[in-house]
Amino acid sequence: MSVKEEWLSRKKPSKAKEAVRDMKKRLFLEAFVKTGQKKKACEAVGISGAQPRRWAQSDELFQQEYERAKFVAAEILEDEAHRRAVEGVDEPVWYKGEEVGSVKKYSDTLLIFLLKGLKPEVYRERYEVKNDTPQEVIHTHQLRDLSVEELKSLAQLSKKEKEKAGAQAEESGPVH
Repeated sequence: MSVKEEWLSRKKPSKAKEAVRDMKKRLFLEAFVKTGQKKKACEAVGISGAQPRRWAQSDELFQQEYERAKFVAAEILEDEAHRRAVEGVDEPVWYKGEEVGSVKKYSDTLLIFLLKGLKPEVYRERYEVKNDTPQEVIHTHQLRDLSVEELKSLAQLSKKEKEKAGAQAEESGPVH
C-alpha cells in the first residue's frame, strides 16, 4: 500500500472522539483563564503540557481562543495586582494567640510593576553606557571590500587590542 493510499484509508476520528477533544479544549481554556497557568490548566483537564501547543498548531480557532484566554488571564492578574498595590489587603493582628484586629498592607513592589507597565517612558530602568575611548568604526559593508589578507590583519590587530585591554584591566585591579 502506498503512502497516499494509507493516508486516504485512515479512519477519521469518530464524532464522539471529536466531541471529547472539543470539550477538553473548552475546559482547558476555562481553567487557563481561572488560573493563568498552563500547567495547572492541563492538570485540571488531564492533558499533557504539550497538548495545547499541538492544538494551537492544528486548529486556528483554538489558537485564537488561546490568545484571547491569555489576554483575559493577564487582565485578571493585573486587577489582582492593582487591588493588592492600591486598595491593600487586610492582614490579621494577633496578640497572645488571639486575633485582635487587622492592619491594611499594600504592595509597593506590585505598584512599581504597574507603573512600569503603564508608563514605561517614565519608570523603566535606565542604563548609561559610556565609552571615552576614541575608536574608528568599521561598517560591515566596508568589510566586504577587504581582501582575505586584510581581514586576517584586522583580526590580529583586534586580538592584540583585546589582550592589551585585558592587561590594563588586570593592572588597575578590582574596582571597589
